[in-house]
Amino acid sequence: MGSTGKKATARVTLSDSGSVLSVVVNSSDPDVKASVEAAVRSAAPYPMPSDADARREARTFTSSFTAK
Repeated sequence: MGSTGKKATARVTLSDSGSVLSVVVNSSDPDVKASVEAAVRSAAPYPMPSDADARREARTFTSSFTAK
């Protein structure tokens, strides 16, 4: 069966330059958890808005994942 269909949520905090400061993954499957964290970190640096207020808002986000 593997990890197919299993879900995870990641809360990500970025620096002003778009690098990953922290990733907190919620998943009951350790393989899914590790995969999501690796994917989030490998996508860095994230593009950040030039506007200071927008950049401050973009520094923290939550995303949901489903394993395929």
